[in-house]
Amino acid sequence: MKTEDTKTTKDFIIDASFKLFLEKSYEQVTVKDIEKATGLTRGSIFYHVMNKEDLFIKVIDKYIVDTQSIKRKMQIQKETTLQGFLQKYIKGVKNTMDFMYSLSVTNIYKSYFFLIMQATIHYPHFDEKAKELVDTENKAWEKIIKQAIQNGEIEKDIDVEDTIIRFRCGFLGLAFMKSLTEGMDINELMKYYTTTYMSLKKKI
Repeated sequence: MKTEDTKTTKDFIIDASFKLFLEKSYEQVTVKDIEKATGLTRGSIFYHVMNKEDLFIKVIDKYIVDTQSIKRKMQIQKETTLQGFLQKYIKGVKNTMDFMYSLSVTNIYKSYFFLIMQATIHYPHFDEKAKELVDTENKAWEKIIKQAIQNGEIEKDIDVEDTIIRFRCGFLGLAFMKSLTEGMDINELMKYYTTTYMSLKKKI
């Protein structure tokens, strides 16, 4: 059975449940909520997933800790510049935000951080998965920054670890701060990354 040309029923259940877990805590999401969100019966839902815990784990696997997806999104070629990498990264963030908006999620990062907190409680060994995710992203950032230094795109005396923190923690800090109010605008991230990049760029 297909719900859409490119989605299996299992995919559809996971995607519909993703929004539920963004809006409510794990405990608050009921089987009736899942039935309503998917338009499927309890029997059909649990044919594709074992139970609510299994469904939650599959949601987190797809939307939070998919390291393979991160590796694909952050692929770096020899000719990739730091500036080009940043533009692609921002575009990826925007695509994610647009997808969340399509689900009628208004304060995206408030919901996203809430989901992560739920995962720390209800996802077995989430700390190990989170560390793997952080390490995967850090390796990509390290590679592109070192490549930019070698290619003369940015100053050679730049501290690589400090620069990773500036890009990664600056983004997360901005997203968290804005999540407490109206939510983050992609233009704010673009401005922050542009300013940071220009401070690193090799002076001619």
